[in-house]
Amino acid sequence: MIFVRLLFVTVLFLCCNIVNADSITTALINDTATASKVVLVEDVSTNFLDDGFNFLGVIGFFLGLASLYFAKVTFEAQRQTELHTTNAPKSAQIGKLKDLPRHFYRNLICTCAMTLKYFDELNKKNGIRLCYPSESNVLKLKTLPDEIIYDIDEEEKSYALRHEFKLLLRNYNTEVEVASEHFSRAKISDEAIFQDIDNIIFKQLFLLNSSYDILLSLDKVSYPQIVADSLHIILKEHFKKLKGNKIVDKANNDENKNERGNKYLDYVNKILNDSKKFDEFRKRIDPKGALYRSYDKISQSILDYYSGKNKNNNITKERKEFNEILFSENVIDKDKKEIEIIVDKQKFINVVRREGSEKSNTLADFINKVSGITTFEEFRDVFDNKEIKEEETYKEAYKCISSYFQFINQEKWEFRDLLLVIVLMDCVLETKNIGMVNFESLSTK
Repeated sequence: MIFVRLLFVTVLFLCCNIVNADSITTALINDTATASKVVLVEDVSTNFLDDGFNFLGVIGFFLGLASLYFAKVTFEAQRQTELHTTNAPKSAQIGKLKDLPRHFYRNLICTCAMTLKYFDELNKKNGIRLCYPSESNVLKLKTLPDEIIYDIDEEEKSYALRHEFKLLLRNYNTEVEVASEHFSRAKISDEAIFQDIDNIIFKQLFLLNSSYDILLSLDKVSYPQIVADSLHIILKEHFKKLKGNKIVDKANNDENKNERGNKYLDYVNKILNDSKKFDEFRKRIDPKGALYRSYDKISQSILDYYSGKNKNNNITKERKEFNEILFSENVIDKDKKEIEIIVDKQKFINVVRREGSEKSNTLADFINKVSGITTFEEFRDVFDNKEIKEEETYKEAYKCISSYFQFINQEKWEFRDLLLVIVLMDCVLETKNIGMVNFESLSTK
């Protein structure tokens, strides 16, 4: 618009010059007609400066060029301003990436809760499954790429990483859609369902691990700090979930309203007390071991950081930076090493409390109480449900999950074992939020 206006003014200016020159010529001709006879000597010489038309025309020409130049500069500046205005600030992208551990952990818990209910013996009659997870629950696992990766003003170094991550999210969404469709098939093979579940469980920590490099390219934080922060968020999310849930609850139906509400609580002890608890977890929730395959990628990335391109890094010295998360090198033999990720419970509680808000102080107090439960009385005090008075209901619930408190009561937690414990506990509590659809209600499948 600015460019058009300046061009119009320039053309108008030149036209005025031409009209002015024509009027002068006409006046001279008229004056000559009424004057007395004189001898005229034709003067064909020209004076560039005295010739108003030429002089003003040239000035107008150059003014027009200058106007065009400044109009172009102004247009480009305005276009860039509009472009940057529509882009998100880099801080917003960093903030979103830092929230991904919470997001993917919640997806992981929902997925495990679905599969626990789907594979459970209660969901079978004469060897045939009765129900499948509702499409509304399954499709909520989808993660829109544009809600995670923003258009930001950033250097080329992060563009390729962010673009690749968007493609990973799109592929993951496709897998979720396929799984939702497969779940609703009553006669689908177990192997097909196993593969769908494996894809979704694996992708949660895999995508989290893939996001670390993007954050590293945008924020001035060391790689181990990024990993430690993400594990801290996952652990904090577990305790938030535990605090917000009613472990001791009523049954959903009126006929059994005095019975324990959550029929899946006893899976906590069934799995954790088994000498082959990892096998039990796979049998009931994670048929192909996707949880630990994806977690091992995170621990391997830490090992690569210290032993790969960063051979000069001192793991013993650097690990002090990460508050409650300690990375400890474990040498299995001379040719094989692994990273043990250790959480110091008291340091973890202190870090939560140092966040300074009233909510963080309340959460820190809750974690301190829960991680110190060793008796039924302490359990009853922490998880008292005002709606339920029956002592036996509390005792039954405590008996089902006592192994959880035994583990969490330790002063230090090895994160590999801790991950199984918190995922199992959270997915059991999440089962009450997972809707199941009866296959018989489907008209055609």
